[in-house]
Amino acid sequence: MDFSKIFIDGSWQAGASGQFIQVENPWTLETLAEVPRGNKDDVNEAVAAAKKAFPAWAGKSAQERADIIEAGLEKFKGYRETLIDLEIDELGQPREWTSKMHVDRNFKRIESFLTIARSYKTEEKLTHGRIVREPLGVVALLTPWNYPLGQVVQKVSPALLAGNTVVLKPSQTTPLSAYYLVQALHDAGLPAGVLNLVSGAGGEVGDALTTHPDVRMVSFTGSTASGRQVGRDSLSTIKKFALELGGKSPLVVLPGADYADAAKIVAGSCFANSGQTCIAYTRLLVPEGDKEKAIAALKEEVKNWRAGDPRDPASTLGPIVSAKQYDKVCDHIAIALADGGQMVIGEMPDKRAEKRLVQPIVFTDLPADAKAVREEIFGPVLVIQTYKDQEEAVRLANDTPYGLAAGVVGPEEAAIAVARRLEAGQVTVNFGTRDIFAPFGGYKESGLGREAGVMGYEEYLEVKALFY
Repeated sequence: MDFSKIFIDGSWQAGASGQFIQVENPWTLETLAEVPRGNKDDVNEAVAAAKKAFPAWAGKSAQERADIIEAGLEKFKGYRETLIDLEIDELGQPREWTSKMHVDRNFKRIESFLTIARSYKTEEKLTHGRIVREPLGVVALLTPWNYPLGQVVQKVSPALLAGNTVVLKPSQTTPLSAYYLVQALHDAGLPAGVLNLVSGAGGEVGDALTTHPDVRMVSFTGSTASGRQVGRDSLSTIKKFALELGGKSPLVVLPGADYADAAKIVAGSCFANSGQTCIAYTRLLVPEGDKEKAIAALKEEVKNWRAGDPRDPASTLGPIVSAKQYDKVCDHIAIALADGGQMVIGEMPDKRAEKRLVQPIVFTDLPADAKAVREEIFGPVLVIQTYKDQEEAVRLANDTPYGLAAGVVGPEEAAIAVARRLEAGQVTVNFGTRDIFAPFGGYKESGLGREAGVMGYEEYLEVKALFY
């Protein structure tokens, strides 16, 4: 794959600026590739190509579009081993996790959207007319670094299947796997201009897309602060926007719960992907009298988690993705200690270390207004909070500006009752499995709109009331 090009109007071409962004392997610190530093000229050309291609693509039947995307999926699956190796190198996570969550799951995601697109009814009859759902036009998709392929697939698939044309800007930190999806769809016969890829910095390419008058929708995944700016920019031309933003998710442990189970659930959420997951359970809420029991269970569970070389089978965590993110995580840990937190598991990472490794860390005794309790860290750092009774547990769980995810562990009937009271877009009880057809999104400052499932598909449709 030639990563030195961008993809516009059906062909790979040089970026207008002639400048490049280096993509670093977070373990070896070597440069994996250089991608073009796209600019406004590239965006204008890509949007123009997408606008030109829109009428013909929107005019195809849903079945015709699905046939092309399905053919692209089969070609994309042919890159499986390449994608696994590439994601290990650009994100730095171990092979087992990368294979399962960063690659194979995304084949299934595309399949789920194909199922929806083939069965979705775009017209609904009324007494005096009908409701018609139509594609929006040109949509801009801005994706994050922590799940490089997952968020690309989660946006590109429904956008194209619904009949829109796309300009994709992958994260400048982990952009490489998106190139293979674009190539696979192109090889499957996706018409020129329907999908365009412009790499580059968010402040350049992203801003040019969110303010472009011919872009009718922006879908963004990233920090809440950046999401606010995307929303402001999108409103400058009154375009639709969907935002999947930050989280500070609680796992509530109820009386009678098995703490070995609770420790396994919270560790699998908070520590996996080196803590670089927006829906991670980063707060563990336990009854006051059970704090020591929770710590003991976590000390036992953390033996299964070790940060190291992502190509070493003994590693379950890899390095933090970038120097900037590593510094942020280290700063948060230092502030938590200064705020009076007790580090009952783990140790302070060395900011000057050659390898950006953070072993799992657990804090207790932090005040409710501490930064580690309130703010997203995006590292393998867990905070234990205690509560007196169920009412306080619910209050503490909801005492956050975020509402992306939550979980409850305990006797099923009581756990479901508490789950219904939590202010979050997805709540898991015990070892419940997320359904790939379920909508994904958040309450409060965790975002607007939904991804995945029928609701995620409908985000990319406009609604028309037709009377006759």
